[in-house]
Amino acid sequence: MEVQSFSMVVNRVLLDFREKIIVLRTLVKRTAHAALCSLIPGLPDDVVCGCLARLPRTCWIRLKLVSKGWKRAVEDPFFFQSRANLGVSEEWVYAETWNPNTKVVSWYALDVSEGKWLSLPPVPSSTGLDHEVYGRASISVKGELYVAGGQAGRSGPTLRDFYIYSPFTHQWRQGRSMINSRHNALIFVIDDQIYVAGGFDSSGNLIQEAEKYDVRKKEWFVAGNQGYPKVICPGWYKRGWQLPWSYYTFDEKEIYLSYFSKDVEHASKPLIKYYASAKEEWFFKPFKDKVKALVTFSLGATVNKHIVLVDWATGKLRYTYHPCRSIGWVKVCGLAELDWVTILTSNPKVVGLGSKLALVGRGLRIWMIETDPSLVGGKETFTIIPSRPGAEDEEVVQCVTLKA
Repeated sequence: MEVQSFSMVVNRVLLDFREKIIVLRTLVKRTAHAALCSLIPGLPDDVVCGCLARLPRTCWIRLKLVSKGWKRAVEDPFFFQSRANLGVSEEWVYAETWNPNTKVVSWYALDVSEGKWLSLPPVPSSTGLDHEVYGRASISVKGELYVAGGQAGRSGPTLRDFYIYSPFTHQWRQGRSMINSRHNALIFVIDDQIYVAGGFDSSGNLIQEAEKYDVRKKEWFVAGNQGYPKVICPGWYKRGWQLPWSYYTFDEKEIYLSYFSKDVEHASKPLIKYYASAKEEWFFKPFKDKVKALVTFSLGATVNKHIVLVDWATGKLRYTYHPCRSIGWVKVCGLAELDWVTILTSNPKVVGLGSKLALVGRGLRIWMIETDPSLVGGKETFTIIPSRPGAEDEEVVQCVTLKA
């Protein structure tokens, strides 16, 4: 009995020891796996992400090549929010171009710190389309680029397509299609709602119904569009192509559209309308004739919450903190001496970039003019970035700035 009892005790001890070995081995495996899955062994992932978020955007491609974990970290929406909270977000210029020789539409991004243009992947298109898509409307919201609508070829169908580009993944993804198909529409943002108004159908008829996209809910809703300007359908893509209107936004709460009326009564007058989002209706705004002409004919954009317009003849910038008040002039040393003929004949598109006015012309050549009144007389008033190699013939169709 004593031998049997001793044997049972030994077996129990061995069994307990074996179970502890199995548990210990499992813990070791889990610890090793956790160390391998962590971004940097020994550091919490949130600390590592905070460090990575401080790096410039030019490093993102290389960061994603380190490991799958680093790739997931950079592409996570938390990464964008971290950069915004840290105040290290960078503003880049994104330009859509059209090559009159190949008829190809392309997108490029300007790394402002390096002064280099980078190619974006082609925008996807609906299944079965074998033509380039023209007349897409584009806008940037919360660190992503949105493009909507368009027309496939000169006489192809008008589209409801909606695609979103993320600089973190460097890829396009398909969003929920619009309610209506349209090309060359006006697109703007008010209170995190992307509005798509006007535009034209395949026959060139103006579309009266507007719609809005809720960025958070990712859904489209019908929006009122009463009083929308009767603008003219733009001509087909050609050298020097441009839309027959321009628009200016303030704090993503106010939108002003400058255009030529289609009515014979106002055919020769530049007109400006303001969109009241609460009433979902367009109203005329009382501008002085000279200001109307400047807003319509001059190169200008919204910079730091005010409109900046270039007057090449006087070498001044005309600016205002609101379209209807506090209009004044800022003298810019050397502005009149710029080769403004070359600039204008390159048919530039204009966007605000920080405190600068960025003019992107044919061949992706870019001129940046400092607009801050306290800096316009300094050495850094002008910055000229050369053309992108191989892009000399590409016409710039539209430009947006994207902060991420």
